[in-house]
Amino acid sequence: DMGITLLTPLLKEPILNDAFPYKMQSSLSDYVNSEYVPGFMASVENMKVNDVSELPEVRKKRSEESIKQGFYLTNSIPMNKNLSNNLWLPLDAKIRRHALDFDKLYVITGPVYLGGQTLGLFGVNKVAIPTHFYKVITEPNFHETMAYIIPNRAIVNDGSSKDIQLCSGKTCTAQDFIVNIKEVEKLVGMQFYPVLGDYYASKVKK
Repeated sequence: DMGITLLTPLLKEPILNDAFPYKMQSSLSDYVNSEYVPGFMASVENMKVNDVSELPEVRKKRSEESIKQGFYLTNSIPMNKNLSNNLWLPLDAKIRRHALDFDKLYVITGPVYLGGQTLGLFGVNKVAIPTHFYKVITEPNFHETMAYIIPNRAIVNDGSSKDIQLCSGKTCTAQDFIVNIKEVEKLVGMQFYPVLGDYYASKVKK
C-alpha cells in the first residue's frame, strides 16, 4: 500500500515514463513497504482539462492524456508518506479551492537539497531523496505570492515514524513553513518569473 488516492479509473498507480531512461526515475517496486510515496510535483488532480469551449470528446481525450502525464514517476520525488498524507495533499487541495476564486493561479513546485545534502539514495536507481520541498503560489493579477519550504519528514505522530518534525513543540501546519519567495530563490539557485519587469517583480516578490 503506497497510500495513493486513486484519481481516475484509467490508472491505478504511478507509471514509468518511456520518454526517459529507466535509470533516471524511481521504480514502482521501490515504494513497496517504504516510508516514502511518490510525491507528485505537479498535482495529478490539477490535470483535468476544464476548457468548456472544447467539444466534450476532445476535452475528455485531453484530460486522459494530461492525467497520464501527471502519473509518470518522472513527475514524482520520494516524499515521506506521513508528510504527504497530513500536509502536502491537503495543501494541494487548498490551493485548488483557492484557484477557483481567481482567473489565474501559478504554482511552481520542486525539491530542495539543503546545503547540497540528501536524505539518502532511494531504490535500485539511487534517486536522491530531497531534504525539503518548495512550493510557490502566485496570483498574477493582484501580484500576490505565497511560498513554502517544507521538510521531507513526518509531521504527525501516528505511530509510523519516530522522527517527527515539530514546530515550537507542537504539530506543524502549512502556516509554519511559509517563507519569502526570495528565500526559495536563494536555496534552489533559481530566479522565478525572470521576464517580469523590475516594477512587477518587486510587487510579486515583496
